[in-house]
Amino acid sequence: MSKIFLYNSAGTSVIYTFPLVQTHNGPKYLKKTTVINNFNASTEIILTGGLSAWDWVVNFYIVGENYDEIEEALYNLNTTVVIGTPYLLKILRNGGNYYNYKVKRLLDFEYENSLRNGYGALLVTGTFRVNAW
Repeated sequence: MSKIFLYNSAGTSVIYTFPLVQTHNGPKYLKKTTVINNFNASTEIILTGGLSAWDWVVNFYIVGENYDEIEEALYNLNTTVVIGTPYLLKILRNGGNYYNYKVKRLLDFEYENSLRNGYGALLVTGTFRVNAW
């Protein structure tokens, strides 16, 4: 799966690397459009604008040898990737280039109710708002 990194808003240092990404819904480049209908004729005008905001959702695993390691990794995730802070999201694509998105995390990370799932891994879902700053 993709290598995905979260950088500071200037894009100069890596804040977080998403481990063991299972799925995500990028890349997207959604354009804003406005349609103006002409009441006297059968034509319309379509005006294109900037990029639309959309939600980027990622599912990834946090792993550890035991309960304490998973709990510590989850704590680090929540204190490193702070709600409302602007970040630059980089998704590695073929050829060594990146898809770049300006994002903010607006919601808490979602995960199973119990860290004691017996697998040494915790599936985490994160939702970020793209084009939010």
